Amino acid sequence: MSIKLNSGALADQLSQPILDRIWNQAWSKYSANNYLVETASYIVFTDGTNYYVKNGATGIIEYSDTSASNTIQYAINGAYNKGGGRVFVINVSEPSNVTYKPGVSVWYNIPHLYVKDVPTLELVSEINTGVQSSSADNGRNVVVENNILYGISNSGNKFVVYDVSNLSNPVFMSSLSATGINIAKIGDYIVYSMVTGLTVLDVTDPSMPRYVTTLNLGDWVHGIRVYGNYILACMHVANKLVIVDISDIRNPTVTSTLSGQINFHGAHDVVMEGRWVFVANHLAGSGEYGLTVVSAPNPYSPWVAYGYQPNTQFSYVEKHGGYLFVGSHTPTKGLWIYNVRDPSKISLIKTILTNEDSIGYWMDFYGDWLVVMSPNAKNIHLLNLQTLNVDYTLNVSDAYQLRHIYVYKDLLFVSLNKFDGTNYNWYIKIYRFRHDNMPYSIAKNIARKIEWTLYSAKYYVKKTNSGVATITSGSTSVTVNHGLATAPSKVLLTPLSQPSGKLWVQNITSTSFDITTDTAPSSDLSVSWRAEV
Repeated sequence: MSIKLNSGALADQLSQPILDRIWNQAWSKYSANNYLVETASYIVFTDGTNYYVKNGATGIIEYSDTSASNTIQYAINGAYNKGGGRVFVINVSEPSNVTYKPGVSVWYNIPHLYVKDVPTLELVSEINTGVQSSSADNGRNVVVENNILYGISNSGNKFVVYDVSNLSNPVFMSSLSATGINIAKIGDYIVYSMVTGLTVLDVTDPSMPRYVTTLNLGDWVHGIRVYGNYILACMHVANKLVIVDISDIRNPTVTSTLSGQINFHGAHDVVMEGRWVFVANHLAGSGEYGLTVVSAPNPYSPWVAYGYQPNTQFSYVEKHGGYLFVGSHTPTKGLWIYNVRDPSKISLIKTILTNEDSIGYWMDFYGDWLVVMSPNAKNIHLLNLQTLNVDYTLNVSDAYQLRHIYVYKDLLFVSLNKFDGTNYNWYIKIYRFRHDNMPYSIAKNIARKIEWTLYSAKYYVKKTNSGVATITSGSTSVTVNHGLATAPSKVLLTPLSQPSGKLWVQNITSTSFDITTDTAPSSDLSVSWRAEV
């Protein structure tokens, strides 16, 4: 492994071999042990005299200094500017003059403590969209990117765009007549789920969104998730899971469909990691599964692998490490937390907040917390991802019902309805995660003891890799050694010449994957690939 020193005070003083030796000596001390793996945005380490900031994604040293506080501050600022994350500080004591920032958690392994402060939610402003409906299913989902908010209403039949660069005074930009539930931003496009399928809008100019196309899938698409060149879509009336190819987003096409009431009754939401897809079903009855596990190494031929929790109604689902968080759907109550490290042996760890129905009917991540919404109790909970306990709860008392939450940097956008006695009115509240940093002594007492040290940094050095593989004439597959530390969650393929048939990836492992075609080429076919952990 090679470390590159790009910039900083020591850039001209240390040679590459010296840096490699520092890192490899430190790594060899821990590599043989079975430490817990975590992931980092930045890693700060020292050679005993100088301090270095290593990018957790690229493995490149971005900064160096003789001051520990300057170095750690650089990493904190860098993680914050990217929208939040974790900073690992290895074998360096906490300096007294570091300014912590919201959305950035800093881990010190001297003396094995996790320095954090529990955030609270502070209301910044509120948007009255002016959209009304006689149905409570009015204001729906929002997404924020580059300080532009995009929102979709269901019964209010409106798509809206706001400039939120000035948080105290959001500015209306545009709107369209549209009806939808879930929404995603993909490059210059918005995709939202609707009564008949998926609709694509061009928002290259947010002040003038333009309709592109609608992919008709049938009856009611609900939860959607984007993974590389594909969308996974839940059809909760038709009881189906559909995989859609969006490599040409202006002309999306269906690659495969799974259906059946036993496994997908009221398919409501979906999450994917690696080859495994987890589907939450909100109408599961006797003999029907509330949670279905699909194996999808190939988007053209997925299959149902396992079913769990029969006769249990679920809503929204999120995954973090080996944990799967599953929201309930009326009449089921509570947030269900599963161990899914082995999808063939999923086990329930605990159910919390059992006095709230439909809890987790939407969720999002903020630093080391899962933000959990309870639409009917009108509560927003911050669930600690390390302790699996609730650290903080906010009750939005003036709402009739909460409909969606979305985390953007150190902000939380809450889509909700207010009832005026006749109509349900769509509002969007903007909260800031406010941090009152804990003193070192308090943090030490409540911290989870950790032993991640350099194993985590080594694990997360190589997040992506790419190359070119060749399917030889007359063959239908080629095995690629991807060179990553673990099985990639996403592999993108680009044929360098016109293929004879369809291409897909299968048999993804921690060391390799297969590129497969259904039609053997008459001459060698080169395929460019990019794998991401």
